[in-house]
Amino acid sequence: LTSIESQSIALDIASSGISLRTKSSGTGSADVKASVTYKGDSVKMGFDPKYLIEGLAAMQADDVTCEFKDGNTGAIFHESEKETSFYLVMPMEVD
Repeated sequence: LTSIESQSIALDIASSGISLRTKSSGTGSADVKASVTYKGDSVKMGFDPKYLIEGLAAMQADDVTCEFKDGNTGAIFHESEKETSFYLVMPMEVD
C-alpha cells in the first residue's frame, strides 16, 4: 500500500504486539497488527518497506528475530544464529 510519494512503513512495537502502519494520499492507509514476543519499552521505528521485504524474503525460518537499540538506530534481522547471517536495516523518519 505504499507509493512513490510515501515509501515508508511505521512499526509500533510493544509487549502487546506489533502494529505496521502506512498511509499515502493516492492509495489510502493500512494498519496491520500481529503478535510478537517482545520484552522492553514500547518503540516506534520507520523503514522503507522495500528493504524490509528484501531481507525477510531471503530468510527460510518462520520465526525471525529483530534486535534493535531504539527507534533511531539500525535493526538487525536474523534467523537462528546471528553469527551465521543477519540483515541490517537502517530506520527512517515517518509521520
